Amino acid sequence: MNLEKELTLSYLKELRIYKKLTQVQACKLLGICRRTYITYENDKARLNTRQYCNMVEALERYNPIDGTHGLVTVKEIKKACSSVFQSYPIERCILLGDYANGVETESSTIELLVFSNSECLGLNIITERLKDALHKSIILIDVRSCSGDARKRKQLTKGGKRVYKRKEE
Repeated sequence: MNLEKELTLSYLKELRIYKKLTQVQACKLLGICRRTYITYENDKARLNTRQYCNMVEALERYNPIDGTHGLVTVKEIKKACSSVFQSYPIERCILLGDYANGVETESSTIELLVFSNSECLGLNIITERLKDALHKSIILIDVRSCSGDARKRKQLTKGGKRVYKRKEE
């Protein structure tokens, strides 16, 4: 997060917006009424009070995305794939399923089909790194697992979106 840690009057509001929370959602999370929350967002006298600091700490700990809650964007998926895949011999990756079709829900799993010339990909490690980056359930499929079945491969890639392609060196 690129918010400055120095507590300023706008920090609480910026943090709430960064976490994609409305004031009402922040109030429920913090266990306070909306009027009280608005006071802390706008009153300089409340800055650096114990309550203000506790509210900031609670919002900083809040992660709106986990394995079964929250949505990530295709842009965030592309960014995570690029970051993780650069350490592995993956040539390209196609996003499949709900996220590729634009019908994702909070409980949707991110399904990725990876293309590589390497025999030893380490899919479990790559999957865990993507889970850590995106905080979502990941299914990683090596295209070689369906290379003998052209129909299955075509069906898998139909409607998919490319989210990664290794840059030529």
